[in-house]
Amino acid sequence: MVNHRKTEIRGKHKFLAVAAMLACMIAQRGVAAECGGDCDGNGSVEIHELVLGVNIAFGIAELSQCPAMDGDGSSGVEIQDLVGAVGRALNGCPATGACAAPAGGRQVVIEPGADAQDAILSALIEAQPKDVIYIKAGRYGIDGQLSLQVDDVKICGDGMDQTVLSFANQTTGAEGLLVQANHFTLENIGLEDAPGDLFKILGADGVTVRGVRTEWTGGPSTTNGSYGLYPVQCRDVLIEDSVVKGAADAGVYVGQSRNIIVRRNRVELNVAGIEIENSTDADVFDNVATNNTGGILIFNLPGPQVQGGHRTRVYNNEIFANNTPNFGAPGSSVAGVPTGTGSMVQANDGVEFFGNTYRDNDTSHIILISYNTAVAIANQEPPHNPDFDPYSESVFVHDNTFEGGGTNPPEELKIVVALNGGLPLPDILYDGDFDPAKLVDGQQPAALRTCVHQPGATFLNVDVAGHFMHVSKDLATVDCTLDELPPITIGEGRHIAIAPGPDAQEQLLTALIEAQPGDDILIKAGTYDLTEQLSVTVDHVTLRGEGMDQTVLRFAGLSGGGEALLARGNDFTLRDLAIEDGGTADLFKAEGVDGLRVQRVRTEWTNGADTNNGGYGIYPVQCKDVLIEDSFAKGASDTGIYVGQSRNVIIRRNRAEFNVAGIEIENSTGVDVFDNVTTNNAGGILVFNLPGLQVYGQRTRVFNNQSFENNTPNFAPPGNIVGGVPTGTGMFVLANDQVEVFGNMFRDNHTSQISLISFNTARVLSGLPAPEDPNFDPWSESIYVHDNTFEGGGTMPPSSLDALLGLLQDSCGLPGGLPVPQVVFDGDVNPAKLVDGMLPPELRTCVQESAATFAFLDFAHGFAGASCDPAPFNCSLEPLTPIAIAGVQ
Repeated sequence: MVNHRKTEIRGKHKFLAVAAMLACMIAQRGVAAECGGDCDGNGSVEIHELVLGVNIAFGIAELSQCPAMDGDGSSGVEIQDLVGAVGRALNGCPATGACAAPAGGRQVVIEPGADAQDAILSALIEAQPKDVIYIKAGRYGIDGQLSLQVDDVKICGDGMDQTVLSFANQTTGAEGLLVQANHFTLENIGLEDAPGDLFKILGADGVTVRGVRTEWTGGPSTTNGSYGLYPVQCRDVLIEDSVVKGAADAGVYVGQSRNIIVRRNRVELNVAGIEIENSTDADVFDNVATNNTGGILIFNLPGPQVQGGHRTRVYNNEIFANNTPNFGAPGSSVAGVPTGTGSMVQANDGVEFFGNTYRDNDTSHIILISYNTAVAIANQEPPHNPDFDPYSESVFVHDNTFEGGGTNPPEELKIVVALNGGLPLPDILYDGDFDPAKLVDGQQPAALRTCVHQPGATFLNVDVAGHFMHVSKDLATVDCTLDELPPITIGEGRHIAIAPGPDAQEQLLTALIEAQPGDDILIKAGTYDLTEQLSVTVDHVTLRGEGMDQTVLRFAGLSGGGEALLARGNDFTLRDLAIEDGGTADLFKAEGVDGLRVQRVRTEWTNGADTNNGGYGIYPVQCKDVLIEDSFAKGASDTGIYVGQSRNVIIRRNRAEFNVAGIEIENSTGVDVFDNVTTNNAGGILVFNLPGLQVYGQRTRVFNNQSFENNTPNFAPPGNIVGGVPTGTGMFVLANDQVEVFGNMFRDNHTSQISLISFNTARVLSGLPAPEDPNFDPWSESIYVHDNTFEGGGTMPPSSLDALLGLLQDSCGLPGGLPVPQVVFDGDVNPAKLVDGMLPPELRTCVQESAATFAFLDFAHGFAGASCDPAPFNCSLEPLTPIAIAGVQ
């Protein structure tokens, strides 16, 4: 008995030693959120509690003596529970409440003192995902910008008036706090007196601002920073229970972002209290906006990268006495906002105001105008952006409450006062401007109208579109209704998991049919043999797996549907899974989706290149804000990754092989294609405009890609447009404008590394029919090729190009026309645009490639001036601007 007892004790010590060793190993990963092992609840784990835990594990003591030792809820104490308890004994229990660290995260505590700023800087520089940086109550003087670039971090304090970071003595940086990271939270803290913006977050996917005060304590001043809370190009933004004062532009500004909730905040003594600018899908509700120049603004402006913001609901807010004189910096967009404005819509679409209380705003409670009116009245700069829509459309104002106001507008609105016949100005001021190109039988379509359903409200339509000829106070002229906008959800959806099994297809179909906005549907690792098409039509849904080689949706037995997976809901995310073998169906198609993300998705026909494969792997059509990244496409009989008739697109870090076309951009505008690999296709990267489609494209940047050995025989079905792409093509530009190609590596493509041609040339070379579309522009213009790397290629073009080879032999002295030059330009130009026999400089094709071989075919003159001299085309064009998508770094 004694010896056995000694053995048992030694076993316990060994068990405890192992636990301690493992605890040391995991200590660097941080402390769990709950204090498992704290038997007496005193906030710490002590040695006697660890001993008791070991005894419970060996069955010597009962779990009822220390339920807290059961850290994982398994109704027992195992090694992992002891490891966690030892870790908390060594590192301390985490704080409870808002500043507690999540499971697997660390809590970094900052206390007031001489070294506090250095401690904050170190915490930000050394931050790890899941860190919580807890800044305790106190006042902290900060003399330089604070920056964070690590995902999934939270900064919090003890309250917006208890933990205060003062930037009054800041000498470096444009912001007090700048964050460029996803899933960031700022909570229960005050930021004061920065010379620039107080808090800016850029390009983040997932932003939470809660219980934050940003304030310039000296009151309104043109020398204050522009923005208090300032998310830009973000997605899933929540700003709540916060206070902003003194911003010289906007207190709460959300710009070029999507999926936004701004609620229960108080904004005062700013130029603009809350501004939603060039953003899509925003809910602004239960806020108080008072003593600003303008309370709540919904703007679209021509300057930002992201255009076309729409769908904003402004409801249940209190918007009163916004009569602070405008102290915005001259030239800023809000400098033209009239003092005394409750709310203003400018050049924005799909805006709904309801349930708000407006009171005593000296100019007007709601102003609805186009950008044209802002240019005429508020001295805004004329727009120079071809994508900018200056009109406000589909605006619905209903069921608000109005009291007082309109009695003291600024002098610059004297023309409006005259049109109104004196004071007070009305509750609702409407400029009456509309897009004449959209009229049907002289009327705006019902869905585009401005509707004001406000019995008893005063109203003025100044009739800008009619040059003030039909000024009207008759509310009946705009008394109509529009469909109410849907609510925004952020992190409020259901989490649905589907595992392999005989009922998996039925469960997946049910999950998609019954999907609700915000749903997150996880398909666990495994191979799923599916026979029915999957469809998603609900907005803001995520469908994800556990890896593109772990979760495999196989559609070899697909019995119906043109696509294996079809998405038609906005803000749709597809990630971390594979879609295989859909027969002749496309594997993933997104149609009309506003906000699409495809991340780490594999689409593949596992039989390889085959004419009987479906046309497309990843296939967005008529979409907006499209991100395709880190994905793989193989075996498509048309295009592996195809984006058509879409706008604002980023395609990066993908691999496409053994397709007819690796990546194709067709009739799309505003596209960045970079850091991709295209190999073993018939053609690597195509940038096309084709006739007969609803929209035409321009402005594509193709850079830093690798396009090599794209020599797979063209296996497109007969009649397919890409069937005319010559095997061995690195890149092909067809009838597209404003294309910039730079920094790419082209190697060993058997026909040509880069071909730049018009649709006219394509007809001659490939036998295409003449376009019957009167709006189609067949020429490629404003093409800029520069600073690429070329190696080999041009040695084995298909026999269909024999005529081209003969031309190259005759005009350039190339034996047999080989090797085909690395850059081939057909030289076809629009004769109607020639000035003194030349294209204007901005429409030229410029090739700055000193190390590349070059051919000019002179198609415009019947090949008479064909040459291999690149000198006439050694020019440059203005570089294109990068594409920005909300929530994408």
